[in-house]
Amino acid sequence: QKCQEPVRLGDKQHHQATCSQRDIECPLCKAGVTPATLEAHTAQACPRRTVVCLACSTELTAGVMFAHFTECPHRMVNCLHRGERGRLSELEAIVEDGEESFGRHIEMLTHENASLREQKDAAEREA
Repeated sequence: QKCQEPVRLGDKQHHQATCSQRDIECPLCKAGVTPATLEAHTAQACPRRTVVCLACSTELTAGVMFAHFTECPHRMVNCLHRGERGRLSELEAIVEDGEESFGRHIEMLTHENASLREQKDAAEREA
């Protein structure tokens, strides 16, 4: 929203330089913001703000956090095969311990996939 404050002609230049609704750039990402919105932008929306991964405590920019978190070996995941929750790196190590464990995971996922397909097909028939 642009400033609608009436300003005397002699005060126009000063007002334009200090108005809280003037256009400025975010110093991190160069997005167009106003002085009134800069603090909220840099704290919550700026893709270049620094954030910390909750799984491994690595500092990253917010714009790459999602990609990092999907690959972070320290994130907690559910293992449907073992019925437990653990760090991704720990569960991957269990799978890598032997082909038998890996084969059981594949079999479990195959059955889960078939079950989901059956549920989808049934829902489509009912619709």
